[in-house]
Amino acid sequence: MSAPLPPIPEIQAWLAEYVSLSRTARIEVMGTPACALEALLGRFPQCRGQEETFHLLARSIDALADQGIIVKPKGKKFYDTGYRLVSIPLHVRRVAERKVEEAAEQTVWLPLLKGAGVLKGRQANTARALNRYLLNKPDSLLDMIPVKERSLMIFGADKALGDDVVLTIDGRVIRATDLGARRVEPHLYHERLEEQASTQQGLIVENPTTFDTLTEWNRRTKTHPVMVLGDGGRITGSPNRMAEIARRTDIKEWLYFGDIDCEGLRIGSAVASQMAALSGLRILPHKGAYAWLARHGRMVPPGYVTKGELDVTRWPLIRPAVAEWLDDAEVLAVADATVGEVSLIPQEWMGMDVVTGAPEIGLELPCPPVIPL
Repeated sequence: MSAPLPPIPEIQAWLAEYVSLSRTARIEVMGTPACALEALLGRFPQCRGQEETFHLLARSIDALADQGIIVKPKGKKFYDTGYRLVSIPLHVRRVAERKVEEAAEQTVWLPLLKGAGVLKGRQANTARALNRYLLNKPDSLLDMIPVKERSLMIFGADKALGDDVVLTIDGRVIRATDLGARRVEPHLYHERLEEQASTQQGLIVENPTTFDTLTEWNRRTKTHPVMVLGDGGRITGSPNRMAEIARRTDIKEWLYFGDIDCEGLRIGSAVASQMAALSGLRILPHKGAYAWLARHGRMVPPGYVTKGELDVTRWPLIRPAVAEWLDDAEVLAVADATVGEVSLIPQEWMGMDVVTGAPEIGLELPCPPVIPL
């Protein structure tokens, strides 16, 4: 069992010190491995191999920027945007220390916002808006409502309030949940078989096209009682939705099938770990489907891989968790090859012609008439 990750305030304190010791006042996150990331892993070794590490670093940088300790660059070209869910600046500028002006005496801060008078910029504006709202409606936080609804009440704008950390005051974190706001998870499309299935395992499919093909195949073969569309990384953002589907269908074990690439396999292993911790569900790789794709699929040619679609620099960090989840040396070796070529093997190779036993896609290797689904 992995060690617990350090709290955000502890990482912020380390990051502030890390920046202050830099003569150039820059955090370089270019290259493999990234300078700041390696320093973070050196200070907090329990973060190694943890996907959440990237989110912790990004959120800590944002928090220091909100506090006025650092300034992030403007313009997309100054950010590492290869990873779909995290954007990290290639450098930051350290702000020279200066005397903090005293807060206006007429501001009466509520206990929740104690110490907010020293905040500057965007965080100061956020604190003042929260303070005004809570002074006028002190009982409004008794009920949990969606984040966007609470955001409209406080700021008059639906996206002004984030899903997680709202303010950091003297190392104390105020989250959206502290303001009676809850994140609304995306819905997951699923289809339940009306007839009796031949197995007790549900099937989760990463991409819409393959989900459509395999759902039609499942209606004929009556193999899986439920089919769920993971829809790329959406499923990792909807753990409670997935748990609810499993509860209503009474299915404790699921198979997962997605692309063979660093991102697709990361999603599979992440959702398996996530659901095991949340609800005790077992989400296993569909070994037959992955083995078929590894042997018969082909990498997308380099010219057709969209820039920023794949960030292979993170593969060394997530590979141990993926390897443990896959438990298949052959598929893992193929995944390593896709990383080396900065490419992917899409699961769409397993098309309708393949699952119906009539391959027409010109594969170099022969396709078996019936795939091991």
